[in-house]
Amino acid sequence: LDMSIKKIRTLNVTTGVSTISSDYCSTCGEGIAINADGTTIVSGGYHAVHLIDVATGAVSILAGQAQSSGMKNGIGTDSLFVFPVSVAFMPTGDVVVGDQGNHLIRKISVHDANVMTLAGGAGSPATNAGGGRCGRRGGRRSWRSSWNSH
Repeated sequence: LDMSIKKIRTLNVTTGVSTISSDYCSTCGEGIAINADGTTIVSGGYHAVHLIDVATGAVSILAGQAQSSGMKNGIGTDSLFVFPVSVAFMPTGDVVVGDQGNHLIRKISVHDANVMTLAGGAGSPATNAGGGRCGRRGGRRSWRSSWNSH
């Protein structure tokens, strides 16, 4: 994810750098996940999670809406996010999303783009058992997700 020029690029040690998509939105997201089959998901771009067709470079919205924010579970563009900043594939192929603005962890089903909430409390940051804040250490860039499939 080359945020400086708003393109999604790959690096091959033999052939060099190539561009997967130059059609990405002007407000590039921060998270990118690539599944074993090449499925590429990018978070951000206002309030949506995007699907990149690697063969053509076409960008489409998998879930959320680019110009509308909020908290709503639903199918595809009927759902709402507030600054989804990180994405990862689960072992099932479903996508887990860090919805920063809603303080939620959300899941998008690969079968029907159904968005559901996995964890968190909409509108308020998480706290630990002692009442202190947890999960965020300052700024958007500290929100990252990874999924260990082992």
